[in-house]
This record gives sequence, structure tokens and C-alpha cells, in this order.
Amino acid sequence: GPINLARSADKHLTNSGSVLFYSGLAAYRQGVGSSIVGVVNIALESLVANLAIEMKPKRFNVISPGVVDSATWDMLNDEDKAALFNDVAQSLPVGRVGQTKDLSHAALAILENGFINGTVVNVVALQDAEWKVTTLSRAIEPPHETAHLSADLLDRASLQKHSDSLAHVTHIFYAAIKPSDDAKTEAEENSLMFKNIIESVIAAGADL
Repeated sequence: GPINLARSADKHLTNSGSVLFYSGLAAYRQGVGSSIVGVVNIALESLVANLAIEMKPKRFNVISPGVVDSATWDMLNDEDKAALFNDVAQSLPVGRVGQTKDLSHAALAILENGFINGTVVNVVALQDAEWKVTTLSRAIEPPHETAHLSADLLDRASLQKHSDSLAHVTHIFYAAIKPSDDAKTEAEENSLMFKNIIESVIAAGADL
């Protein structure tokens, strides 16, 4: 996935373009059942450091968030989740666990800063950044309390109908993936999705 995305970025992004991935705590904190995800996370962080060199001046970074109040923890019941969050909050200087908006703000800050490259960012506590976040997916209803555009990244026409909104885009935080049992099909479809959103935003007149 990340390698195929990097290949697409190399073809379609300008030299000032930036790609941002997410890693996680499993890269540093070992535990029963976390072997695979730990290896994937630490490998991603190493990949980003190398991509920053191999594909310069395009930028590649990764955010490694701590404990965030998100669907990641839905396998716990409400009581256990609340207890976990409370324990973690007491151990942190900010006195709380992360929120999904913290991740969005951190991502936008990194994408805006043209000097950050090949870096793993572990701190995500930007609460007052003046950004407007708009999500885009095939979902009809917004997944969170944000502005939302409903479109299929494989269908260029469904993106073009949002050209007025896309014209105001300054940064793209891309987190889409379409799995397939066939590796070639998966690479082609995901490359097309990435190409469609980039080219649709540029065609709308956005200043990326």
C-alpha cells in the first residue's frame, strides 16, 4: 500500500507535494498479539525516511499518534474504554487522550510546513489551529462533525460535481485504500483514485 502510493505520488505530485502516513504505538510498545502491526508500523517509519531522500524535494512524513478516542478502541466495552482513557490521561502532561480533530490539525500543520521531511511526528496536540477540514468519501452522511463531500474516487465525474468546493482546497490528507485479491488490480485502482483526486482538485483551480 504505502509503496504503491509513493510510486503514484512520484508520478502525479509536483516537487512541492507532500505525502503523510500514519504509524502507531505498536512500533515502540511490544505486546501479545501486536507483532505484525508493530513490524508494519516501524517499517513504514523507515520507509518514509528513505522516500524523503529518494524522491526529494517531494516530502514524506508520518504521524505516530498516542492513544486517541476513536473507533480503534471499540472492541472494549464502555467501562473498560473509559478506564483506559482515564489511566492514560493521568499519565500525560495535557491531562487527556487525543481526539480525532487533534490528528487532523497535526496533519494539516505538517503538510503546511515545507521544511518538515522524512520525520516521525509523535506529538499531536494542536487544538487551536484555524483550519477548515472537509472529508470526502462514498458515504452519504459525514463520518464526523465536519463538512463532507460524497464522491467515488474511482469516478472522476462524481468528483467534478464538487468543483466549487474543491477549488478552495489547500491541502489533501489522503487516507483511502481499495483492497483487491489481485495485486495488479489493487495497484491500478488505488493509483487511479489518487490521480483522480489530485487532478480534480487542480482542475477546479485550487492552489495546492
